[in-house]
Amino acid sequence: TQTEGQRYVSASLAGFLTGLSVVLVPLLVLALHRRPSRLQFGAAMLALIGLYLLAGPGGSGHLLGIILVLACAFFFAVELVVAECLSAQVAVAGLTLVQMSTVALLAGIAALAPGGGGLLPLHASDEAWLTVIINGVGASALGFLAQTWSLRWLDSIEISILYSLEPVFAALVALVALHQRLSILGWVGGLVVVAAMLLVSTGSPRDNTSHSGPQESSP
Repeated sequence: TQTEGQRYVSASLAGFLTGLSVVLVPLLVLALHRRPSRLQFGAAMLALIGLYLLAGPGGSGHLLGIILVLACAFFFAVELVVAECLSAQVAVAGLTLVQMSTVALLAGIAALAPGGGGLLPLHASDEAWLTVIINGVGASALGFLAQTWSLRWLDSIEISILYSLEPVFAALVALVALHQRLSILGWVGGLVVVAAMLLVSTGSPRDNTSHSGPQESSP
Protein backbone atom coordinates (compact mmCIF):
# COMPACT_ATOMS: atom_id res chain seq x y z
CA THR A 1 0.00 0.00 0.00
CA GLN A 2 2.86 2.39 0.70
CA THR A 3 4.69 1.71 -2.56
CA GLU A 4 1.49 1.98 -4.59
CA GLY A 5 0.37 5.07 -2.67
CA GLN A 6 3.61 6.89 -3.42
CA ARG A 7 2.62 6.91 -7.08
CA TYR A 8 -0.08 9.44 -6.18
CA VAL A 9 1.37 11.55 -3.35
CA SER A 10 4.59 13.48 -2.80
CA ALA A 11 7.42 11.86 -0.85
CA SER A 12 7.14 14.36 2.02
CA LEU A 13 3.41 13.78 2.38
CA ALA A 14 3.91 10.00 2.25
CA GLY A 15 6.55 10.26 4.97
CA PHE A 16 4.25 12.22 7.26
CA LEU A 17 1.24 9.92 6.66
CA THR A 18 3.34 6.82 7.33
CA GLY A 19 4.55 8.44 10.53
CA LEU A 20 0.97 8.55 11.80
CA SER A 21 1.60 5.00 13.05
CA VAL A 22 3.26 6.77 16.00
CA VAL A 23 -0.22 7.79 17.16
CA LEU A 24 -2.06 4.69 15.92
CA VAL A 25 -0.01 2.31 18.08
CA PRO A 26 -1.14 3.86 21.43
CA LEU A 27 -4.74 3.87 20.16
CA LEU A 28 -4.53 0.17 19.27
CA VAL A 29 -2.98 -0.60 22.65
CA LEU A 30 -5.83 1.29 24.30
CA ALA A 31 -8.35 -0.71 22.26
CA LEU A 32 -6.74 -3.89 23.64
CA HIS A 33 -7.55 -2.67 27.18
CA ARG A 34 -3.97 -1.81 28.12
CA ARG A 35 -3.92 1.83 29.03
CA PRO A 36 -0.79 3.67 27.83
CA SER A 37 0.69 6.16 30.24
CA ARG A 38 0.14 9.90 29.82
CA LEU A 39 3.86 10.23 29.17
CA GLN A 40 3.65 7.78 26.26
CA PHE A 41 0.65 9.57 24.75
CA GLY A 42 2.38 12.92 25.18
CA ALA A 43 5.59 11.66 23.57
CA ALA A 44 3.58 10.19 20.67
CA MET A 45 1.84 13.51 20.01
CA LEU A 46 5.16 15.39 20.30
CA ALA A 47 6.73 13.01 17.78
CA LEU A 48 3.79 13.59 15.42
CA ILE A 49 4.31 17.36 15.60
CA GLY A 50 8.01 16.87 14.91
CA LEU A 51 7.24 14.66 11.89
CA TYR A 52 4.91 17.33 10.54
CA LEU A 53 7.61 20.00 10.79
CA LEU A 54 10.30 17.68 9.45
CA ALA A 55 8.36 16.30 6.48
CA GLY A 56 6.63 19.57 5.64
CA PRO A 57 3.68 17.75 4.03
CA GLY A 58 2.72 20.56 1.73
CA GLY A 59 3.16 18.44 -1.38
CA SER A 60 0.33 17.43 -3.62
CA GLY A 61 -1.56 14.22 -3.08
CA HIS A 62 -4.42 12.34 -4.71
CA LEU A 63 -7.11 10.98 -2.39
CA LEU A 64 -6.37 7.38 -3.48
CA GLY A 65 -2.70 7.80 -2.61
CA ILE A 66 -3.53 9.31 0.78
CA ILE A 67 -5.85 6.38 1.59
CA LEU A 68 -3.23 3.82 0.54
CA VAL A 69 -0.43 5.39 2.60
CA LEU A 70 -2.75 5.76 5.60
CA ALA A 71 -3.52 2.05 5.23
CA CYS A 72 0.23 1.44 5.34
CA ALA A 73 0.50 3.37 8.62
CA PHE A 74 -2.34 1.30 10.07
CA PHE A 75 -0.74 -1.98 8.97
CA PHE A 76 2.60 -0.90 10.46
CA ALA A 77 0.88 -0.15 13.77
CA VAL A 78 -0.98 -3.48 13.81
CA GLU A 79 2.23 -5.38 12.99
CA LEU A 80 4.08 -3.72 15.84
CA VAL A 81 1.36 -4.45 18.40
CA VAL A 82 0.98 -8.08 17.26
CA ALA A 83 4.76 -8.59 17.29
CA GLU A 84 4.81 -7.29 20.87
CA CYS A 85 2.22 -9.86 21.88
CA LEU A 86 4.17 -12.71 20.25
CA SER A 87 7.74 -11.68 21.04
CA ALA A 88 7.78 -13.35 24.47
CA GLN A 89 6.17 -16.56 23.18
CA VAL A 90 8.13 -17.49 20.05
CA ALA A 91 11.73 -17.37 18.85
CA VAL A 92 12.72 -14.00 17.40
CA ALA A 93 14.30 -15.47 14.25
CA GLY A 94 11.26 -17.69 13.62
CA LEU A 95 8.81 -14.83 13.89
CA THR A 96 10.93 -12.70 11.55
CA LEU A 97 11.14 -15.56 9.04
CA VAL A 98 7.34 -15.93 9.04
CA GLN A 99 6.91 -12.18 8.47
CA MET A 100 9.43 -11.99 5.62
CA SER A 101 8.05 -15.16 3.98
CA THR A 102 4.55 -13.67 4.08
CA VAL A 103 5.82 -10.46 2.47
CA ALA A 104 7.61 -12.46 -0.25
CA LEU A 105 4.50 -14.53 -0.96
CA LEU A 106 2.09 -11.60 -1.18
CA ALA A 107 4.55 -9.47 -3.16
CA GLY A 108 5.07 -12.38 -5.55
CA ILE A 109 1.33 -12.70 -6.11
CA ALA A 110 1.08 -8.95 -6.74
CA ALA A 111 4.02 -9.10 -9.17
CA LEU A 112 2.36 -11.90 -11.16
CA ALA A 113 -0.95 -10.02 -11.37
CA PRO A 114 -1.77 -8.15 -14.60
CA GLY A 115 0.39 -5.03 -14.71
CA GLY A 116 2.61 -6.30 -11.88
CA GLY A 117 5.75 -6.45 -14.01
CA GLY A 118 6.69 -10.06 -13.25
CA LEU A 119 8.86 -11.59 -10.55
CA LEU A 120 12.24 -10.65 -12.07
CA PRO A 121 12.61 -7.17 -13.60
CA LEU A 122 15.36 -8.21 -16.00
CA HIS A 123 15.56 -4.69 -17.41
CA ALA A 124 16.57 -3.24 -14.01
CA SER A 125 20.02 -1.68 -13.66
CA ASP A 126 22.73 -2.86 -11.27
CA GLU A 127 21.99 0.17 -9.08
CA ALA A 128 18.33 -0.85 -8.91
CA TRP A 129 19.27 -4.40 -7.86
CA LEU A 130 21.60 -2.99 -5.18
CA THR A 131 18.68 -0.93 -3.88
CA VAL A 132 16.51 -4.05 -3.76
CA ILE A 133 19.16 -5.94 -1.77
CA ILE A 134 19.69 -3.07 0.68
CA ASN A 135 15.96 -2.71 1.27
CA GLY A 136 15.23 -6.44 1.35
CA VAL A 137 18.09 -7.50 3.62
CA GLY A 138 18.88 -4.36 5.60
CA ALA A 139 15.68 -2.35 5.93
CA SER A 140 13.36 -5.39 6.01
CA ALA A 141 14.89 -8.67 7.26
CA LEU A 142 17.52 -7.24 9.64
CA GLY A 143 15.29 -4.32 10.58
CA PHE A 144 12.35 -6.50 11.61
CA LEU A 145 14.72 -8.92 13.37
CA ALA A 146 16.08 -6.05 15.47
CA GLN A 147 12.56 -4.76 16.11
CA THR A 148 11.24 -8.12 17.32
CA TRP A 149 14.27 -8.68 19.52
CA SER A 150 13.98 -5.22 21.09
CA LEU A 151 10.34 -5.93 22.02
CA ARG A 152 11.71 -8.05 24.87
CA TRP A 153 12.86 -4.83 26.56
CA LEU A 154 10.62 -2.12 25.07
CA ASP A 155 6.92 -1.99 24.31
CA SER A 156 5.28 -1.21 20.97
CA ILE A 157 4.54 2.43 21.90
CA GLU A 158 8.17 3.16 22.74
CA ILE A 159 9.36 1.52 19.53
CA SER A 160 6.84 3.44 17.42
CA ILE A 161 8.23 6.69 18.86
CA LEU A 162 11.79 5.53 18.13
CA TYR A 163 10.64 4.86 14.57
CA SER A 164 9.83 8.54 14.23
CA LEU A 165 13.60 9.10 14.20
CA GLU A 166 13.73 7.52 10.73
CA PRO A 167 13.25 10.80 8.82
CA VAL A 168 15.80 12.45 11.11
CA PHE A 169 18.41 9.85 10.12
CA ALA A 170 17.34 10.19 6.49
CA ALA A 171 17.88 13.94 6.64
CA LEU A 172 21.35 13.49 8.15
CA VAL A 173 22.35 10.91 5.52
CA ALA A 174 21.00 13.17 2.76
CA LEU A 175 23.04 16.04 4.20
CA VAL A 176 26.28 14.03 4.27
CA ALA A 177 25.89 11.92 1.11
CA LEU A 178 23.80 14.15 -1.16
CA HIS A 179 24.56 17.60 0.32
CA GLN A 180 20.83 18.24 0.68
CA ARG A 181 20.08 20.84 3.34
CA LEU A 182 17.03 20.96 5.60
CA SER A 183 15.13 24.16 6.21
CA ILE A 184 15.17 25.72 9.66
CA LEU A 185 11.66 24.34 10.20
CA GLY A 186 12.92 20.88 9.29
CA TRP A 187 15.72 21.06 11.84
CA VAL A 188 13.22 22.21 14.48
CA GLY A 189 11.04 19.21 13.61
CA GLY A 190 14.02 16.88 13.96
CA LEU A 191 14.83 18.29 17.40
CA VAL A 192 11.19 17.87 18.45
CA VAL A 193 11.28 14.20 17.39
CA VAL A 194 14.49 13.66 19.38
CA ALA A 195 12.84 15.38 22.36
CA ALA A 196 9.91 12.95 22.10
CA MET A 197 12.30 10.01 22.10
CA LEU A 198 14.14 11.35 25.14
CA LEU A 199 10.83 12.01 26.91
CA VAL A 200 9.56 8.46 26.55
CA SER A 201 12.97 6.99 27.46
CA THR A 202 12.98 8.83 30.79
CA GLY A 203 9.60 7.46 31.86
CA SER A 204 9.24 5.38 34.98
CA PRO A 205 9.87 1.63 34.61
CA ARG A 206 6.78 -0.36 33.74
CA ASP A 207 5.46 -3.08 36.04
CA ASN A 208 5.00 -5.45 33.15
CA THR A 209 6.24 -9.02 33.41
CA SER A 210 6.11 -9.53 29.65
CA HIS A 211 8.83 -6.90 29.25
CA SER A 212 10.82 -7.43 32.42
CA GLY A 213 13.88 -8.67 30.56
CA PRO A 214 15.21 -11.06 27.96
CA GLN A 215 13.51 -14.42 27.72
CA GLU A 216 15.27 -17.74 28.15
CA SER A 217 14.48 -18.90 24.63
CA SER A 218 17.08 -18.62 21.91
CA PRO A 219 16.81 -15.59 19.58
